[in-house]
Amino acid sequence: MIDKVTGAELGIDEPDLLIASVAIAHNFILVTNDQNAGMERVKQAADVVAGQGGFPFSLRTENWLQG
Repeated sequence: MIDKVTGAELGIDEPDLLIASVAIAHNFILVTNDQNAGMERVKQAADVVAGQGGFPFSLRTENWLQG
């Protein structure tokens, strides 16, 4: 995805964003083994928006493959 204001590459895949938005909307835990920086950016952005009162829930993630 590209930032419409700056034109910078965000490093976020649209499927990741879609999956995360469904998890937030339903207050689900997003279980992922995704180690790319894009998913971390999605989590950070969701935390900022939730902190500002934009979402009723924060994005919760878990990795069941890490022990």
